[in-house]
Amino acid sequence: MKKVLSVLLLFILLSALFCAAFAKEDNIYFQIPVKLLHEEPSEESPVAFEIPIDVTLLGMTPDKNWYKVRIEYDLVFLGHYVYTGWVKAPIGKYLLEKSGANTR
Repeated sequence: MKKVLSVLLLFILLSALFCAAFAKEDNIYFQIPVKLLHEEPSEESPVAFEIPIDVTLLGMTPDKNWYKVRIEYDLVFLGHYVYTGWVKAPIGKYLLEKSGANTR
């Protein structure tokens, strides 16, 4: 009986650890480089400016109000710099307000 209980306890502990290891995070992650600034929201529109540093959109929160961004650049002879952080752009809030206005 002791052996069965210890095996059962071990199984429950391993199951809990497995579930914790693969628990879903709330944030959504991806990797999208941002290099070109277009004049219009179209792939065919002329490029107004080519961004001289590496800007990568890494993810966003589920409410689409915070975006994770990595900025990376080299200064000749001064070093390589990488900054990663969150940017507040409350797009989700505006989309929610707009959709709420359309349903009234």
